[in-house]
Amino acid sequence: MAHLNPIQQTLLDLLANTLFDAKRRVRIDDPAALWTEANYQAVFLTALRDADAEAFPPALLEEIHYCVNRFLATNIRTAVSHAKLSCLLEDAGIGHVLIKGYASAIWYPQPEMRQLGDIDFYVDPAYVERTEALLLKEGFVPEKMSHSFHHVFRKDGCRFELHYEIPGVPDSALADRCRSYFTDLIGRSAVRHTDFGEMRLPDVFHHGLILLLHTAHHLTHSGIGLRHLCDWAVYIQTLPETQFRALFETPLKQLGLWSFACCLTDICVRYLGVTPVGFAKEADEAVSDALLADLFAGGNFGQKAVVRSRQAYLITAGKKTDSSMRRMVTVLTDMVYQKWPVSKKIKPLVPVGLAFYTARYAVRVAAGKRPKLYAREALAGAKARTELYEKLRLFDDPKEDIV
Repeated sequence: MAHLNPIQQTLLDLLANTLFDAKRRVRIDDPAALWTEANYQAVFLTALRDADAEAFPPALLEEIHYCVNRFLATNIRTAVSHAKLSCLLEDAGIGHVLIKGYASAIWYPQPEMRQLGDIDFYVDPAYVERTEALLLKEGFVPEKMSHSFHHVFRKDGCRFELHYEIPGVPDSALADRCRSYFTDLIGRSAVRHTDFGEMRLPDVFHHGLILLLHTAHHLTHSGIGLRHLCDWAVYIQTLPETQFRALFETPLKQLGLWSFACCLTDICVRYLGVTPVGFAKEADEAVSDALLADLFAGGNFGQKAVVRSRQAYLITAGKKTDSSMRRMVTVLTDMVYQKWPVSKKIKPLVPVGLAFYTARYAVRVAAGKRPKLYAREALAGAKARTELYEKLRLFDDPKEDIV
């Protein structure tokens, strides 16, 4: 079993009770620390729903009630915005599907317990310009910042991400193979009735695959929190093992996600009370426990440790060398390439870019606008995380076709 501290164990027990009626006995010895951890993991609506109110001092209880009520109101507004957007696109004849957010919430015993964030939706790339024109006409305000594979709009206090690429598709030789599984994403989607309106949502297979891709992507970057784990737990609980294997075993093995799915499910079974399934036993429990520890260390999108976002560069761009100095130089060079694409062709610009961005970062650190980066700490953390992800065999290309 993982070496969990009392706060972590309590939080998992509360989630198990809420999501799966596990009826675990819970003792809250440090309510303030529990509240902080539930916030970091973006699960306080779920975890504290049935918590003993008497375990919390009055001042903290008042703060919790305020935050819960405010977030519930935000959740409702966001859910309504999901439905309004889907209706708008549906009426305009634009093929689309809502992904992640409410597509995950509907699997919860009570959808409002799932803390919502951005409103993500996918449209066929051929309809992107038409969709953008429609959104602008309806008063959506575009975000100026450039993003890969999606455009961002804001309206009514919500952030909308228009995706024309599935989030989490690996930047590797597996990319096209991964995309091939989504050619019928919109065709197999369906309009579902919810308490907040009609929404076009993915089918069972595509929702599960998007969950895994999105979770794997953020795991190797800033990090994932318990909210992502809960999304997988409530989803996997509803699928009989025979159905899961029929849908996923071949695709996930072809995409290098089978071990990851087994480990996530193993964690859900052993720590959250999900009904045991055979494929979870294929996971290495030590790797699962290391993954759970990594999850707690990062929090939702790395909220608990800013350094994790710095480590992400080292994990991805700098993973081809064991030399710390070479890895750091590789990372910084890739950053210059991203900021100044022309430097890929005009190589003398690279050292100029390195000097410029290093100096700019130093100025921002001195001004208190950026946290100080400790290179040795970042490198050590990146190395440990890389070793874990290699054990998960994330996006490993199988040596031969899986049939």
